[in-house]
Amino acid sequence: MKRNILLNPGPATTTDSVKEALLVSDICPREQEFGELTQDVLNKVVQVVNGELTHTAVIFTGSGTAGVEAALSSVVPPEGKILILDNGAYGKRAETIIQAYGIPYRTHRLVWGDYPDVDTVEAIFKEDSELTHFVFVHHETTTGMLNPLPELLELCRKYEIDSIVDAMSSYAGLPIDMRELPIDYLISSS
Repeated sequence: MKRNILLNPGPATTTDSVKEALLVSDICPREQEFGELTQDVLNKVVQVVNGELTHTAVIFTGSGTAGVEAALSSVVPPEGKILILDNGAYGKRAETIIQAYGIPYRTHRLVWGDYPDVDTVEAIFKEDSELTHFVFVHHETTTGMLNPLPELLELCRKYEIDSIVDAMSSYAGLPIDMRELPIDYLISSS
């Protein structure tokens, strides 16, 4: 078999063993077997982050950005307001999505690659009582930085603000324990 090496960021080049695993009989999506397989996948997706007792997964086709868009456009109510942490390209993309949907928002804009000061974020939470949600990228791949997940989530818990975490490049690669971290919405893709 001719092998092409893909040098783009994803999807990655698949191994022969992965290709062989795909050579199975088709399953009818209207049969019980399909439902059981889907439920098994949903269960395992949340088990990776120890969320099986408190969370469920929603799976659909689309890019990581499609997942972020789906979450942002569906979990913030009309009377809600979202704080965006923009310290990289994906934080900026979240702002673009929110603008497209006309969702009320505020942006905490930093120089790309700068770490957020937790005290500054807390001051924003205290100052803006209309905030209902906070979206940030856990691992901002465009800058290679990790935002302080536990500290930001603790602020969300303290001020009763729902957290929306873009974990596109950290889910299943870095420790995320939803039993210990008060994450409301975690977004990832394959």
